[in-house]
Amino acid sequence: MSIVAHTALFDAIHAAYQQGACIAGTSAGAAIMSETMITGNQLKDSVYRATFNRLEHQNLETAKGLGLIKSAIIDQHFVKRSRYNRLFTALAEFPDKTCIGIDEELLSSFDRIP
Repeated sequence: MSIVAHTALFDAIHAAYQQGACIAGTSAGAAIMSETMITGNQLKDSVYRATFNRLEHQNLETAKGLGLIKSAIIDQHFVKRSRYNRLFTALAEFPDKTCIGIDEELLSSFDRIP
């Protein structure tokens, strides 16, 4: 987001969206759609972990996303990287937002159902 913010690309994405274009992404590309984006960092733990090791108030670092989705926060690799604590922390910090966990592995699992 730091590369896209305040650029012509940011403006073009918003203009296309306002005109009805479908803007899509996977992984960080999905998470960046939200107005409030999870950075992945714990504020109270200096070591990066793929998931949060505990639920703790004011432990979630967020940043401004593209702002295409105002009412939800999206977290990626949700099941694969066991990011339950991270998304529950987001829900506790932003109770007015819908918190959505997406995972690429779930989609591919449906292909294997007999």
